Amino acid sequence: MTTNVSIEYANAQAKYENAKTTAEKLAALEEMKSYCPTHKGAENLKNEITKKIVKLKLEMEKEKTQSSKKGGGPTISVKKEGAGQLVLVGVPNSGKTTFFNAMTGLNGPVEDYEFTTTLPDVGMIDFKGAKIQLVDLPPIVEGSAEGKVNGKEILAVVRNADAIVFVVSVERAAREYLLLKKELEKSGIILNRKKPNISIVASSFPGFSLTGKEFLKIPQEELVNYLKERGMQNVQVILREPTTLETVAEAMDVTLTYKKTLIVVMKSSKTSELKREKEMIVMTWENTPEQKAQMLDLMIEIMEKTYVFTKKPGQDAAMSMALIVPKGSTVLDVAGLVHKDIVQNLKSAKIWGSAKFDGQRVAKDYVVQNGDIVEFSW
Repeated sequence: MTTNVSIEYANAQAKYENAKTTAEKLAALEEMKSYCPTHKGAENLKNEITKKIVKLKLEMEKEKTQSSKKGGGPTISVKKEGAGQLVLVGVPNSGKTTFFNAMTGLNGPVEDYEFTTTLPDVGMIDFKGAKIQLVDLPPIVEGSAEGKVNGKEILAVVRNADAIVFVVSVERAAREYLLLKKELEKSGIILNRKKPNISIVASSFPGFSLTGKEFLKIPQEELVNYLKERGMQNVQVILREPTTLETVAEAMDVTLTYKKTLIVVMKSSKTSELKREKEMIVMTWENTPEQKAQMLDLMIEIMEKTYVFTKKPGQDAAMSMALIVPKGSTVLDVAGLVHKDIVQNLKSAKIWGSAKFDGQRVAKDYVVQNGDIVEFSW
């Protein structure tokens, strides 16, 4: 007997997948459990949810215990601030703090011995008037994914960041990068690719519905049986890319997170040791003003953000006050950052930059591009 998943359960599962904190995940799991079917076919599903709840409660209890210890130091966590958060990841003595100081103007400790950085160091970078948060994390070592040297806490900060900047030394660039990649992927952090473009949602109609059958690289019956074994009976599946059981399993794995990266090679112009992977961006750090400007553009790119400027009718654009929005944002999204009254009354906008001609009037759903200047009509 298989599990008939309700719409309420699917909504709770979506909350769990989008949760950012342990408390949010726990609340979503409790909701999933309350909507879980009670018949015998749902026992495995309910047991799995219960195990996750117990695990999260133990984690929360551990956090409380650590924070209440007499003389205990602060836990490794960083609150997101600014228009985006980037974390610096590297092994001991890779040059992270040197790079952090150069980008933020701060003066974090740089020493010859290992583990100079024992807690996250946080700085803000000015980008055309907007602020980007840069976090210098304690180093990653072999075994961090299992908890060595506070590895799990450090990797939790990485999971929550918008993007990752790897900092490696030129002498050991490839070796350091492969170690870092291995530890992150063991923690469910997948680099430089997107989550499989597959939707699997509970359906109010009985049976199995499949859209995009041409992408399916296995017999349909095999996919149906796979989902039924996991308690999903009445579902709608939408495929938008070539799909195998491995692809489906990855799409359903709520423990995975996907991050874009940039690799900074310190102290030399030699990058031949580091083999470039697909979509990998590698920069040799020479700390020049031109390179800092290029680095900021790359940071915007790997965070998958877009920066725009606004202007009032008859006035010059506020070029010292960039607005940073998620890539793919529309004119209406930008208006929401300026003032709620504009959103409610927006009729159209004029664009300088990506439009066919400067000052072109565009609709509210026009997707803005880097450097666009937007003037609202409302």
